[in-house]
Amino acid sequence: MIAQETVWTEIWPVVEQLIQGTLAADAVQVVACLGAGGQAAEQYDLFGLPLFDILLKTVLGRDSLSVTRAIETDEGRYLHIEFLWPEPGDEDTYTAADLVGVKLGRFAPDNQWQVVSINPWAVDMPLTETYAAAVLLQASQLIETGGYGVEPWILPVAVYSGGIQLMLREEGLAEPVEKAFLTGMQQRAFGLLTLLGARRLWRDFRAIETDPIQASNEAAWAAAVEFIACQQALRQQSQAAAGKLYGVGLPAILPRIRAIKQALNLGEEPDVRYTAVHGEQVVVG
Repeated sequence: MIAQETVWTEIWPVVEQLIQGTLAADAVQVVACLGAGGQAAEQYDLFGLPLFDILLKTVLGRDSLSVTRAIETDEGRYLHIEFLWPEPGDEDTYTAADLVGVKLGRFAPDNQWQVVSINPWAVDMPLTETYAAAVLLQASQLIETGGYGVEPWILPVAVYSGGIQLMLREEGLAEPVEKAFLTGMQQRAFGLLTLLGARRLWRDFRAIETDPIQASNEAAWAAAVEFIACQQALRQQSQAAAGKLYGVGLPAILPRIRAIKQALNLGEEPDVRYTAVHGEQVVVG
C-alpha cells in the first residue's frame, strides 16, 4: 500500500516536473522524469517534446489542473495518477478529453519514482488506437456538419489513431532499416503505439541477431517488420503486399519474416510485447 504522503511528496512532484519541463521545452528536465525502458522514454526517443505537449494536454492552453485520483496496481509496484485540465469557470464538469493518466514506477539505480507511460484519457478507460479511430471518426463527422471546429483535444486522439504523424527524431533511429519501416508505416497512417511496437520488435530482434545488415537487404527487412507489425495490429496485409510497398518480392521477405518470428518466439496472435490492440486495464476499487 502506497502511503498518501508518498503520493504527494515523492510521486506527484515527478508528474509536476514533467509538465513543467514540457511547458518550458526543457528536454533535460523531461528526460529526468522518464524511467529507462518505459513506454514514455521510448516515445521521447522517437518523437521528442512535441509528443509530450500533446499527450500531457498542455496543448489545451489551460491555466490550472487538479488531481482526480491515484490508483496503485501490482501490489504497489506502480501508481496511476489521473489529473484534469478543467475548462476555465467550469471546474466541476469535464470529460475524458480533459483527463490525462500517468503511470509511474520505481527505477534503478536509486529506486526513484519515474514515469512509465502516459495515456491522454481516463486511467480506467485508456485510449487505444481502435478507440481513438472511432472517436476521431465521430469528431470528423461533427466538424463536417458544423457541430464544432477543430479543437486541441482532438490532437492526442489523432496521434493515437495515426491520423496525425509527428516528425521522427533522427537520434531515435538506430539504423537505416528502422528509418525505412517507420517512415513507411507513417505514410500508411499506423497509430502511435503500433509504431513504437514495431521499433521495439526490431530492436529486440537486433539484440539477438547482431550481424550487420547489407544495404541491399534493408528494404526486405523493413518489409518484414511492417508485415509483422500489421499482424500485431490486426491489420490486414499480405506478405506480397508488404513486399511490394518496399519494392521486394516474396523470396526476399519470407525468410526474414521467419527469422524475426523465430528469434522472438512470435506466434500468429498479437504478442503483449509488441501489440497495441489492448490497453492496460486499471481496476478502480
